[in-house]
Amino acid sequence: MTKIISKPRIILIGGPAGAGKSTLALELAYKMKIKQIVDLDTVREVLRGEHNKTNDPYLFSSSYEAWKLEGSEDSESIIRAFEKYSLSLKKAVDRIIERVDVLGKDTIIEGVHIVPSFYKKYIRRKNTRFIMLTPANAKVHKNNFIKRRDEFHGMDIQEYFDNFEKINIINKYLINDAKKNKCQILVNDGKLAMVAN
Repeated sequence: MTKIISKPRIILIGGPAGAGKSTLALELAYKMKIKQIVDLDTVREVLRGEHNKTNDPYLFSSSYEAWKLEGSEDSESIIRAFEKYSLSLKKAVDRIIERVDVLGKDTIIEGVHIVPSFYKKYIRRKNTRFIMLTPANAKVHKNNFIKRRDEFHGMDIQEYFDNFEKINIINKYLINDAKKNKCQILVNDGKLAMVAN
């Protein structure tokens, strides 16, 4: 007799660098008793070991510096490059979701690469929830980078501050994309403990 595995809960969390995605993922995992979190930054690092910069230069960039591959620093180039950067992980995210479906294991997937328009086939599934996380304001956003520095023992966060305007352009793009696809937008006011409602 074949065992029927029920559809697992899948939560996809997007947002710009420093939005608090990892913190939100941990909060939700704890409150919803979800034991598997996939951090797309880790997936990206694994893929970097299997590829090279010549074949996939966007994979080796960052969300806010990919514009350098376009050769222009204007808003359109920043967004166009960010989309290519995000698409460099799309195949991996699709395979993770397919695997989660097969195993039936509740999973949270979080990363700046989660652009709802790239995952439309999952948006209306009953077992899949999209959350776009955005900082309430610049102060909260910058404080998140400071917390990250403290959490990771003095990690250099100056490049985030140097690229803050570009990160904010990406943030606005992600919010608009989430609105267009009718995905939940969650504002991080620095108190993520209330998010599981």
